[in-house]
Amino acid sequence: MAGVLPLATPASLRAFLDRLEVRIRDAGAWARDQLMWWQPLPTPTDSEQLWAQIAAADRFSSSEQLVETFATKSWLALPQLLTTAVCSDLHDQLEAAYRSEYLALERAGVGAGERVSSSRSDAVLYLTGHEPHLLHAAPLAAAWIQWLLNHLGDQLAKVAPERAIFPPAKVMLARYPAPSAGYHPHLDNPGGDDDNGRSLTLVLYLNSPEEPCRGGEIALWDTGQSTTSSPTNVFPANGGSAILFDSRAIPHQVRPLRSGPARWALTLWFNDTPQRPPEPPLLPEASLTDVLLPIPSPPLPAEAVLFHELDDTTPAGTITVRDVPQAPQRVGIVSTVYRAGVALENWCRHHLGLGIDHLVLIFDHLDEPAETELARRLIDRYPADRLTVWDGTNVAKDRWPLLDDTVRRPIEHVARSGASNHAIAARQALNASAVLAAARLSTFDDAPLDWLLHLDADELFALEGAGRGGATLREHFAAASHAGLSCLRYVNHELLHRTGTKTYFKLNPRVAASKLGAVGWSKLVEYLKMSQTDPRPYFTGYFNGKSAVAVAHGANAAGVHGWSLEAPNAQASRFLAGPCVLHYHLASRTAFRAKYLAVANSDAPPGSQLFEPSPLEVSIRDEILALQRAGTDPEALAHRLDQLHARRTSFSDDDIELLESAGLITSPDLEHPLPKSRNSR
Repeated sequence: MAGVLPLATPASLRAFLDRLEVRIRDAGAWARDQLMWWQPLPTPTDSEQLWAQIAAADRFSSSEQLVETFATKSWLALPQLLTTAVCSDLHDQLEAAYRSEYLALERAGVGAGERVSSSRSDAVLYLTGHEPHLLHAAPLAAAWIQWLLNHLGDQLAKVAPERAIFPPAKVMLARYPAPSAGYHPHLDNPGGDDDNGRSLTLVLYLNSPEEPCRGGEIALWDTGQSTTSSPTNVFPANGGSAILFDSRAIPHQVRPLRSGPARWALTLWFNDTPQRPPEPPLLPEASLTDVLLPIPSPPLPAEAVLFHELDDTTPAGTITVRDVPQAPQRVGIVSTVYRAGVALENWCRHHLGLGIDHLVLIFDHLDEPAETELARRLIDRYPADRLTVWDGTNVAKDRWPLLDDTVRRPIEHVARSGASNHAIAARQALNASAVLAAARLSTFDDAPLDWLLHLDADELFALEGAGRGGATLREHFAAASHAGLSCLRYVNHELLHRTGTKTYFKLNPRVAASKLGAVGWSKLVEYLKMSQTDPRPYFTGYFNGKSAVAVAHGANAAGVHGWSLEAPNAQASRFLAGPCVLHYHLASRTAFRAKYLAVANSDAPPGSQLFEPSPLEVSIRDEILALQRAGTDPEALAHRLDQLHARRTSFSDDDIELLESAGLITSPDLEHPLPKSRNSR
């Protein structure tokens, strides 16, 4: 890889990391007493130290005098562009590399080297400073060539501020043997029809200061002066000195060399127009999101958390530092439940252990014996100040009528229409609105709730550390309240499969896009054929998250995924990548059968489509209906549904390995048995 990266890269990287550290610490996104993750850096190498010395010196500091001199004469002598010591080392490296045949110089041509010229006697080599053989044999020369090409133009602009100065793509290293005839008088840019774009010529001599060459001086003629007359000025080719002149206006000559040391020089022609495409910055400025996105748990200052906020502007979203005040926040969850079984007991245990203050469970069919028994077990197990159980029938009779007519009337007829997905969703929304209204009135444990989260019994709320929204429930909601937020939507991750004691989830597509970028995510979807219209989509359920609302500002549930606010304000709502909702969607063949038989057999009335069904749901429903019309017996229908479950929800080992390598599979560390599934949207 030698030569692929400029020698300036380590120094630039160190400076970049220094700036980055200041930005991260000033933003409060890293504890002051903790090293950054890249620290400590390795000790600077010799090349880095060399580059730092080269870059530190401004060789045109007396710019006013130099500007006046150049403007008057169109040439400028620089007696010591390099120090004697540096020039001596450069010369020794070049001579050794030349003798060892690392530098394959060839007889020079005219202009850009189109043909060998009898008017000159040098041998040349065009270099960028990145060549592996040069870096190996003459690293000091490589460093200087890189600096000359990338930075000298900026300093020359001080000397000729009225000119457009663009560096060449390469420098010319020239060696005149001794003795030799030198180079006849000429212009570097003849102009007119033969104009080659050269504007300024800089020649830097690399002869040994201890053993100067004999002859090889550069002779200059003033603008318009004939080269048949004596030159105006003659400058010796002293090692470390340089001469700068106008390429179109100043004729010049390399005088013959007598026996003795060879003459070494670097020549750069600065042009009127760019000679190479602009290079993208090696180290582009990074946002806090770019820097912190790959780090799951940065060492944050005390009383600070990071909110990873998703938006429609960039796939990665933004990462914002949020302060955590010492302000207690009471948080509740509302859930409409049916046939959740023992999973609901685990669900309650998980959320109360997480720090949720109060759970409100609305049993959709409390009249069924199994549901009555489950409710009784929960009431016996948890105190009234942590758990409230309501009968869905009573809620519909007593609490729905108290809701605002604009909220209730559009969906009440759907909510009372049976067991379709749309009817269940309508009941969930009205029940959540009723709990929101009660939460304001200190109904639960004689104290109002500050936040209310709406979940299903096959969903777990999961914290993901202070680097992703809060290490504790108190931190998270205290930070949200302090920031003036009123509605928080959390991404949902969907069940993939279980292996032993581990449960794996597919990351939400929004988080997948933030990790891979929009293009990377779309390419992966295309490669694995897992778009929403494919037979086996990435997510078989919803992927637009679930929400919590600040009770004081909430108006009503906006469906099952969101909330409406009393005073809508786009700045008061955020879609967060963490904490998250773990969705145990269709966790078994039994759950798959139950869901889609209910979908196919739904007797939903006209006008009850609260949401557009997914392509997967439509295709499976249509297949079930076709099988039923054909008189398929229940056992055969169940077998066909099991086949559909395997084909529509299963990922191969190769698919899973690809998803895992892309960082799109997670296995949260939960402390107790996890919920299974229920027939809900």
